[in-house]
Amino acid sequence: MLNGPFERDYVIDPRYGSSPIPVVYSDGACYLSSTDPDGPEPIEVERDRLREYHLDTGRFLEALAAVNDMDPLVELRTSGLWQVGHWQHGQDDLLVLFAPACFDGQLPREIAEAEKLSQGGRTLLLVPFRSCIDGNALELDRRRVLTLVLENALDIDLKLQLPDLFLRARLELDCTRRLAHWEGQLLDMRDADFPILEQLARDAGGVVRKKTLIRAGDQRRTEEAVRKSIMYLRETLRKADPAIDEEASKQIVRTVTGLGYQLSLSRKEVRLLE
Repeated sequence: MLNGPFERDYVIDPRYGSSPIPVVYSDGACYLSSTDPDGPEPIEVERDRLREYHLDTGRFLEALAAVNDMDPLVELRTSGLWQVGHWQHGQDDLLVLFAPACFDGQLPREIAEAEKLSQGGRTLLLVPFRSCIDGNALELDRRRVLTLVLENALDIDLKLQLPDLFLRARLELDCTRRLAHWEGQLLDMRDADFPILEQLARDAGGVVRKKTLIRAGDQRRTEEAVRKSIMYLRETLRKADPAIDEEASKQIVRTVTGLGYQLSLSRKEVRLLE
């Protein structure tokens, strides 16, 4: 059986362009795999041709990094986890890692080790199939590791298709652990203020009335307590981001006279982990 990055393989066939094409196995035969559900029937490929154009995992990742304009740092770590490179995608500086289907190590631990040596702001983990992260999904999410299943997101020309979810959220809240990050920076928050921020984040861009904030987090607080929490939230933002001065913090967490308060971010700029 030929080995490849997906426990499948890749060929380069001039009839279909110069890029590697995924190959699947069925009943002992090898077929070109089409990512277009309306495309032609699979075409059988001779095994000799497969051997001639076989790509190993390292070469596949190098091609992947090049096509997606990454700064390539392709290297197999001793754990079996691959380092792919750094990727400046929009506002994100991503450390890109790859866990092959045969990886049997501790993903969260190995990713944490890789992150220590990286200057990337966030980590993107590539896996061939969803089953590769079974049992690790929650911990990876808590660590703010973005996971991309190549089986679904890899185009025929090796371009990665990233959903909007992967674009950086300016404000991220871990509602279970009551942690908040602004532009990737952990916010030093008081426990009393988190429910207020969470309520504002759930209605980002909208006005949240004072009476709603008074009961935020199934608690009872006074209007004065709400006002103080808003003040602390603004101060916390200023401490976390040197680009935010007092006036800017008031624009991010706005006072709407006579009604309540507003978090002046779009819904795409806010991410909540339940």
